[in-house]
Amino acid sequence: MDSIFARGKYSQSIDGKKIAINDQEELIFDQVKHPLLQDAVPLDLTLGVDNRGLIITGPNAGGKTVVLKTIALVCLMTGFGLCVNHGGNSSIGIFKKIFIDIGDQQSLENSLSTFSAHMQNISYILHQTTDNTLILLDEFGSGTEPNEGAALAIATMEYMYKKKAIIIATTHYGEIKDFALQHEDFQTAAMAFDSATLTPKYQLLLNQVGQSNAFWIAQKMEIYPEILQNAQQYLVDKNYTTAKIERKRPQRSLKESSAQPVFQKGDRIGVRS
Repeated sequence: MDSIFARGKYSQSIDGKKIAINDQEELIFDQVKHPLLQDAVPLDLTLGVDNRGLIITGPNAGGKTVVLKTIALVCLMTGFGLCVNHGGNSSIGIFKKIFIDIGDQQSLENSLSTFSAHMQNISYILHQTTDNTLILLDEFGSGTEPNEGAALAIATMEYMYKKKAIIIATTHYGEIKDFALQHEDFQTAAMAFDSATLTPKYQLLLNQVGQSNAFWIAQKMEIYPEILQNAQQYLVDKNYTTAKIERKRPQRSLKESSAQPVFQKGDRIGVRS
């Protein structure tokens, strides 16, 4: 009874409404808000009706990871009987399994790099994937050589898809974007970005492909303009030749050593430890 009252009280505190449940493994989000963020931008999303995969693109700090967390939290909250702040026309399926791989799981104690830690998580997910499974992957394939990482990510998502899972992933890789565009059952989405003010809008736009806007992020972090200009030039001409800088080595003066002792045959020499 205490649990029921607690869930009801919390639902009221976030202005929550009941979300309709469907049995088709569909995610229909109507103005859904992240339950823990103030001034969260509402999320509109449809997945599982015509597509079973979604690839989200866009800049760093543009809201891609927040979208994944919102989806995961809302699905879990609904499964536990909690209400959610949404527009009123949302509907979700209840999944038997929900897996999410987000963040840097690097571990020095276990000798795991960022990529190895992600692969450890992915291996566990693959062994558990069945139908009625929701899988959310943040920048899958990153942390290693880009071409190999993208190829591995695509092959892994193909396997998950064949196991009849619902897959949502974020990426910066062009190869993964192309995979989603070519796959009939995958959809693309981009995080809105104001090109006039060069600022993210934190809004998910379905059926679009976004840009990473790495230079904008670098500029916001106050990277020197000279570096940004050179980077933009490298992007165009692919000429990475840099003139060697001449280094002045300090003159080393050899101090004359003191007079060396002269030894004769038969002299005794003591060595101090």
